[in-house]
Amino acid sequence: MLSFLAMVLTNLGYIDQGRARIRESASEARRLGHFHNLAIVLSFACWMEWVANSPREVEPHAEEMFHLASEHGFPMFSGLGLWELRAATSLAGLWCDQGKREEARDVLAPVYGWFTEGLDTPVLKEAKALLDELAS
Repeated sequence: MLSFLAMVLTNLGYIDQGRARIRESASEARRLGHFHNLAIVLSFACWMEWVANSPREVEPHAEEMFHLASEHGFPMFSGLGLWELRAATSLAGLWCDQGKREEARDVLAPVYGWFTEGLDTPVLKEAKALLDELAS
């Protein structure tokens, strides 16, 4: 329920309070060893940071969720790890605009490389186009 409260708070513009509730919720799930609940909390955390347009903050949540899903066999959450791709693409685009082309490629290339299918989806096409731009 703390995760749902966090989402509501974030939607209302109370981003710091939402983040605090997510941290509290994740801590409780870890303490109890409820890995499926932790995966849910991490997916909410990714969504909240995406809403807040904070790509750097999405990445650690998405990475933990992806590893947790792989380790415990939660395929749905492996797919939601695509938050990290969106975050990496956004951050790489920003850095590209700032002239930090090498850093942009370094953050985006490994995440894009995880994907072996769905390459015709808009999010993967966008990432590939940016990587192609960074390579030129």
